[in-house]
Amino acid sequence: MGISIKHFVGDKLSSVDIIIFEGTLNEFANVNTSKAKKYKVSTNNNDEAIGAIAVHESVHATDEQNIKESKENVADGTLHDIEKTPNEAERNVLRELFNQYNEF
Repeated sequence: MGISIKHFVGDKLSSVDIIIFEGTLNEFANVNTSKAKKYKVSTNNNDEAIGAIAVHESVHATDEQNIKESKENVADGTLHDIEKTPNEAERNVLRELFNQYNEF
């Protein structure tokens, strides 16, 4: 639903483009996966869903370990799990939204 495109000058990260595909997000609402269900019960609109996706992509863009491991996966063929931390951040946002709407 989103992607972060890193731009390097030599070994130094110079900028990152974060793109969120709203059309894909709209189609995602119609699938029956555990991730789609989390979004359905946690968000009330596309803006909230876009926020959760943006948090996920921002980890790819700002977390130094994630950037390092991403580069190693491409350059060295390693298999670092570069989705673990971004997925955790995304789930935290969804959990906070869910709790906001379902307070006791």
